[in-house]
Amino acid sequence: MFAKEQEWDFFGHSELISALSELEQSSQENVTRLRAHERLQIRVPVKVQPGNSSERGRAAIECVTADISNGGCMLLAPRPLMPGDVYWLTFDAARLNVGSLFARCMRCRLISEEAFEIGFRFFLPVEIATALREEIELKA
Repeated sequence: MFAKEQEWDFFGHSELISALSELEQSSQENVTRLRAHERLQIRVPVKVQPGNSSERGRAAIECVTADISNGGCMLLAPRPLMPGDVYWLTFDAARLNVGSLFARCMRCRLISEEAFEIGFRFFLPVEIATALREEIELKA
């Protein structure tokens, strides 16, 4: 029996179930309540591409941040993205010097006929205050 359990987990099913459980919990009320990082409202251009390296050559979607934190961001996009999928986000380095990041799409909602609000969770935390230091100094 142990061998079957080990084989089952070998294919990543436990991680898949965990991700599905997390997506189920992503209602707006739960997201706000469970948010671990303070969000900064700032507009930064972002290119979004599939996270799978074999598909990264596909045309990037040009988006802009609505807000961002150390753990994720909300983007405004011209088309929807699939919650649960992994994406490669490339931020405008002149405005936000964090490089490119892997992030999971946690939610996507229609806000107008040609605009979608898409929530992402970064795979690794990012120091947003350090990356925005120059912009914060310019505003002060």
